Amino acid sequence: MSLLKKIGVGIGGATLIVVGSVVGIQMTKQPTNINVTQENQQEVTYANKIFDTSYVHTIDIQLAEEDLQDMLNNATEEKFYSCNLVIDGETIENIGIRTKGNSSLSQVAQSDSNRYSFKINFGKYTKNQEYYGLDKMALNNNMADATMMKDYITYTMMSDFGVAAPLVSYSYITINGEEWGLYLNVEDIDESFLERNYGENYGDLYKPETDDMDIDQMMQD
Repeated sequence: MSLLKKIGVGIGGATLIVVGSVVGIQMTKQPTNINVTQENQQEVTYANKIFDTSYVHTIDIQLAEEDLQDMLNNATEEKFYSCNLVIDGETIENIGIRTKGNSSLSQVAQSDSNRYSFKINFGKYTKNQEYYGLDKMALNNNMADATMMKDYITYTMMSDFGVAAPLVSYSYITINGEEWGLYLNVEDIDESFLERNYGENYGDLYKPETDDMDIDQMMQD
């Protein structure tokens, strides 16, 4: 079982990973030269499924209309709802979905758009349920990127450089059959990510938390 700890650090978008004696930024009790490379990464089935980059995937999010409206009307609460996902024609039932983001979440909430980013948790309501070994992923709207490519290129470059980076690909999203647009699929930095990169899915995983008001203030300064 993984030990996940959250710490309040005023730095957005950074993650510190500690797995056994391996740390994402090489902070260990003793000096080490261990690096995450393509050679020592674990082969996982989901890498050739939802993170196959040779085509744009399709994902239809299916949830009760009242739950959809409640999620959109109260997006900043980031509450989970049960839904089914149809990924490239394959249905995965009773998984968790919620809106996600910091400044991007508040920006969409204050706009006329409902194109939120989403967090997907395959085992939220069905214990130990995964998608070909994947426990969680994000669907990012890339709202601040007109090219829709900056995050994709950055994560791909990091992986090519031997840095432990999330797998990414593109999907065209529909919700209850209604078109929602192009999204970036991002492997969540959690147990599946740790297992793929370090061979172990336990250890300390630190994620910084930042208040939305702090982010909005920083953007105005």
